[in-house]
Amino acid sequence: DSSYDAIVVAVNSGTEDKSIRVNTATGFELHMVQMNSIDPVMRNASFEEGVDGDEGNGLFNVPAMTIAVFVKPQMGAQGYGLNAYATAGAPDVVPFGDTTVYLRGGMNGWGTADPMLYNGDGIYSVEVSLNAGEEVQFKVASEDWATVNLGAPSGDANVIVEDEVKVLATSDNNLSYTAEQSISYKFTLDASDTSEILLTITKSDPYFDNPVFLRGGMNGWGTDNAFMFKGDSLYSVALEINPGNYEFKVATEDWATVNLGAVSGDESDREVLLEEPVPLAASNDNLFIEILDAESYVFAWDNADTENPLLRVFKQEFLGSTPVYIRGGMNGWGTDDTLAYQGDGVYSVDISLGGGAVEFKVASEDWATVNLGAPDGESNEVSVGAPYLLAPSNNNLLIDTETGTFEFKVTGPERGAPKVTVTQK
Repeated sequence: DSSYDAIVVAVNSGTEDKSIRVNTATGFELHMVQMNSIDPVMRNASFEEGVDGDEGNGLFNVPAMTIAVFVKPQMGAQGYGLNAYATAGAPDVVPFGDTTVYLRGGMNGWGTADPMLYNGDGIYSVEVSLNAGEEVQFKVASEDWATVNLGAPSGDANVIVEDEVKVLATSDNNLSYTAEQSISYKFTLDASDTSEILLTITKSDPYFDNPVFLRGGMNGWGTDNAFMFKGDSLYSVALEINPGNYEFKVATEDWATVNLGAVSGDESDREVLLEEPVPLAASNDNLFIEILDAESYVFAWDNADTENPLLRVFKQEFLGSTPVYIRGGMNGWGTDDTLAYQGDGVYSVDISLGGGAVEFKVASEDWATVNLGAPDGESNEVSVGAPYLLAPSNNNLLIDTETGTFEFKVTGPERGAPKVTVTQK
């Protein structure tokens, strides 16, 4: 374009003025047509050059309920516009907003026991156990069956084949799937393009018939310690280890299907430190760990990103010797409700709740040794029955329940921080 080097269209559908900073944005101005608009609200849209450490990353200010067009005038020869990754890291646009969508069908009485978790980039997923040979009818829908109600398109086959993509539509037609094995299956909904919503069903554990083992000096490089699939591409194994230095790998019995070690032969890449994530790679380089205390240790293999798998090692009694409590509005933020170690890396306590919303945290008496709450920038709402990933934080958690007794269960930091799950007894 002989007039402009770049153009930005900013849509504010909300009822409040909004601003968004865009990487590499400089030299923009409101389009002349809108600058001269008879609408005074429209004329208030503006662009500010980045300052105070954000030089080169301009701020677009857009009034409520307004679509603003900003242009970067070309000064003679064509100049630099916007980087292709200018909006990388911008807030994710959730396809269904605050509406929770569920997998609803014969596997759960057509209820709302299986909410689909939002993974980002328009992707939702949930894992459920199915019985071999049993045909299940199901849909993807909101609680009210109206906001979201996705099934088979009219006139289209309703049968879904494992590992094949199925296009869904707002429809009264159920979907159908028959599992080959009695295992957990992952239902993945891709709503990044709401005009063509896609569903895929895969086995949650691709290694269900070919176990993966922790193999190293601590067990004679054998196959005594198989990783257990915990869902969501996470595997773990716990074993008692005596003090010493041990080399090891993550591998199948054939050393071929899976053979994961260090990303290089450098000592810094090979060394595993407790509770620190270590990248894995298909390589001939062993990992090594120094064990100082004779205890039970958990080796957690995170295979969510198959191109960049991670390993974390931590003591099974990860809270150590410091007493930790559920502290919140239900007990005056005191230390009445101690999390007791139940074995297998699980701490729990039963608490009677009076119904309604209550804030709480997972913390030690000094609020310093352990102080776990909601991660910054994340929702602090804990849903009954759904695991919630904690973080060292000043942000309280919030749960809304019926009157009753609830188990607060805290499990290990396989993904860098413990999880809390609240279930009704």
